[in-house]
Amino acid sequence: MTAGELAILTGLTTGAITGVIDRLEKRGFVNREKDPKDRRKVLIVPDQEKSFQVFGPMFTRLQEKLTEVYQQFSEDDLQIIASYFDKTNKAIHELAKELKNQP
Repeated sequence: MTAGELAILTGLTTGAITGVIDRLEKRGFVNREKDPKDRRKVLIVPDQEKSFQVFGPMFTRLQEKLTEVYQQFSEDDLQIIASYFDKTNKAIHELAKELKNQP
């Protein structure tokens, strides 16, 4: 996607997202590529191999730890927890929209 699309999704300004992209590109996590459909646009393309290489072990360990936690709860407990997080997430998004629309 483009830097502008990333800015919209993250709620950051285009200037701020450009700084983030610059840092990610410097470390090899993303590349800027011309859009083959529109040469005026530049796409930000993640380097998945680099990302998996760097972050994969951390997330594998996280998954192991979370599995240990999940196994302590019954299926009914997990459904209640999931419902709580779903409702909390929706409330946060609603509030964020309200705050974004305030002057």
